[in-house]
Parts: sequence; structure tokens; C-alpha cells
Amino acid sequence: MKRIFVPFLSFLILLFIFIVVFLFSTRYIKVVKAKDRLIKIQQKIEEIKVENKKLKEEVRLLNDPSYIEKVAREELGLAKPGEILFLPRIR
Repeated sequence: MKRIFVPFLSFLILLFIFIVVFLFSTRYIKVVKAKDRLIKIQQKIEEIKVENKKLKEEVRLLNDPSYIEKVAREELGLAKPGEILFLPRIR
């Protein structure tokens, strides 16, 4: 009876160890994947914060009359009434 019991007990112990290792390894893999997703999301949040800051600065500039005048003069070639524009010759 003891000869059969020892191998069977060894088998049960090994089976238990295998199940425990399997369960913990699958949980560990899930945790690693979740951490990876978290890092990617945090990076995306930082990128969006930087973009948001740039957009807020652009909105601030677009509400500034002197900036609007500068853009109108330099990029659109507009002038105030009575002003004469001198444009460089392109050869």
C-alpha cells in the first residue's frame, strides 16, 4: 500500500505545483500587459497635454489684436487704409 501511495502523493504534489505556477504565471502576464497599456496611455496623455498647451497659446494669440494685425500684414499682405505697400521684386 505504501509503494502506491508515495508515487501518487508525489504526483498530486507536482500537479498542485504545476497548477499554482500556471495560475500565477497567467496572472503575471496579465499584470505585465496592463502595466504596458498603462505606460502607453500615460505617454498619450502627456502628448495630448503638450498639444493642448500649444493650442491654448494659439487661441491666446488669435485673440490678440496686435498678433492678428501682424498676420494680416505679413502673411496676407493687407494694409491699413491710407498706407502704401511696397513689395519686393521677385526675379
